Amino acid sequence: VGRMGGGVIQGSTYCAWPKKLEVGESKQQYVDQSFKSMKELARVAEDSNVIVNMEILNRFEQFVFNTVAEALPFVSAIDSPNLGLLLDTFHMNIEEDSFYEAIIQAGKYMKGLHCGETNRKPVGMGRMPWKEIREALDAISFDGQIIQEPFVTFGGQVGQDISVWREVIENPDLDKLASDSAAFMRRVLVD
Repeated sequence: VGRMGGGVIQGSTYCAWPKKLEVGESKQQYVDQSFKSMKELARVAEDSNVIVNMEILNRFEQFVFNTVAEALPFVSAIDSPNLGLLLDTFHMNIEEDSFYEAIIQAGKYMKGLHCGETNRKPVGMGRMPWKEIREALDAISFDGQIIQEPFVTFGGQVGQDISVWREVIENPDLDKLASDSAAFMRRVLVD
């Protein structure tokens, strides 16, 4: 990625996805192994001028970290300028008590944001508190990537893994949805 000039790798970089914890199994062994791996990956990222963002996922997709409060000690202990947190509004809606407080808590470690509505529709088609999210981003002087991540059609492995079993939007005009949603994001989160 560094040689290609990509600059950022993000997602479930620190864990298997999707993954559930087996009954009676401790997650500490996974956290410990992840810590060793991410510490090594952070050094490679530094040498390659790449940012690695750890996406905090909801409990139905992963068990290692579900909130900023859980992930923050991990990322701060590794203490690399090339390791950050990727917050995702869909996952935050499930796990965080407050969008604003979670973003403020992530602070300097927040280097990316995935945006989607509470039902995975494109941004602007739901009830996500975008004003609150914008205020928090401004409060931490966020300058990372903001990426839209809607899921509106079923099928494929990812659709199965995130449990999209129906068309979320009937007969979607994907180009128009993307255009309208991008305009909404620019207006509400960027401009």
